[in-house]
Amino acid sequence: MVMKSVDKRHDCVHRNGVDKEGNTHDDLTDDYLQKLGDIFSDMADALDNAIRDKKVKRFFENLDDDDDVDPFSQS
Repeated sequence: MVMKSVDKRHDCVHRNGVDKEGNTHDDLTDDYLQKLGDIFSDMADALDNAIRDKKVKRFFENLDDDDDVDPFSQS
């Protein structure tokens, strides 16, 4: 659905809603756009969660690196 929507967007923006064969995109309903919006929202959430998870993992890895350092040393 997402990849097909790229072509449909191109047709709407550059061809006034008509594809290369002259067919009008009459399938761009409110329901279609809502589903597409939900997909993109879910993708953004998944990406945001993956970035957050990576940051957390990196944070805890850095804590392990600091285990060899004496926090009370004077150097």
